[in-house]
Amino acid sequence: MSGLLSPEGALLLLVSAFSAFPSPFYGSLLAVSSWGIWAPAVLFSVHGAAVIVAMSLLHRMRSLSVHPRVLVAAALIIDAAGGIVLAIGFQTGNIVLLLAARAVTGIALGLSTPLLSERLTRGTRGTAAATAGTLGGVGVGALCAAALSTLGIPTSLVFLSGTAGLLLGVAVALRLPGRGPGVATAPGATGWTRSDGTAAALVFISNGVLGLFTSLIPLSIIARIGGGSLMAGAVVATAMLGAGGARLASKTTRPWASAVTATLALAFGSVMLATGIAVSSPIATLIGGALLGAAAGIGYDSGIRLAIGSKGDALSRVASLAKAQRAGQFGLVLPALAVPLLTPG
Repeated sequence: MSGLLSPEGALLLLVSAFSAFPSPFYGSLLAVSSWGIWAPAVLFSVHGAAVIVAMSLLHRMRSLSVHPRVLVAAALIIDAAGGIVLAIGFQTGNIVLLLAARAVTGIALGLSTPLLSERLTRGTRGTAAATAGTLGGVGVGALCAAALSTLGIPTSLVFLSGTAGLLLGVAVALRLPGRGPGVATAPGATGWTRSDGTAAALVFISNGVLGLFTSLIPLSIIARIGGGSLMAGAVVATAMLGAGGARLASKTTRPWASAVTATLALAFGSVMLATGIAVSSPIATLIGGALLGAAAGIGYDSGIRLAIGSKGDALSRVASLAKAQRAGQFGLVLPALAVPLLTPG
């Protein structure tokens, strides 16, 4: 099996989905936290900062003393531990516990994403599968969490269900085939080239757009349109599924074709989103979000393909992916912090 149907694809979907479980519940924090709009912004940013730290470690590794599948399994266990703390934090409204949990889950995501993405990119249209798994998984996770909450499942049990899935994933991770430990990077793999900078910029901008859809934009939309956690989850889901699905639906990797498609999606998506919010239309709003997500997904995939380039050995590819995806995390964090700063009152 290859792509998203492979064990690697399923695990990437799983960890990405769980990272988005808090998104539909950020709105509830506004009512119980004295931090106001800063509560979701800081939680989101702490998670992103932890991802950056973990990816930086992978980027600087010149060899692995353990098999990559062991690192992935360890990351899933760390993620599950963070999930338990998330369940307690949301149940009690304890912002300190939530900050600690988001840091722990961020480290887990930062370790697992480049390792699993690298394995996927070895196959045919591998970057498309990695993009769909990373970004589409976030959409799936937000939608699942929102749906469970709408069905009346307590928030703590929503997170514990995700934690159970992560623990099942540990068994899958330990059975991943592939190369053993000690794969060395090529000399100079941790340096920067012009293509590295371009790749990082593409992923940074793309994730900046998507980051707002997974943090603060849903809050603004439900304040205007209503719909609670279900609408918030739907906003995240349509944007992220649009991001993941855009590359799976497109078979071209020509730069000019990708640029034209992304530009059109960005233009029409912006119009639809603005119109939907202005006239309080959930359908137009969600369509706009999906189109904007598609534009960002194409940009993200282009950056990932550029980052990998012609690199042959596994750890060089992991380091390059970690470098680009780390830039993407800065793209997630900075807009999320900027919005509260620019919001009056």
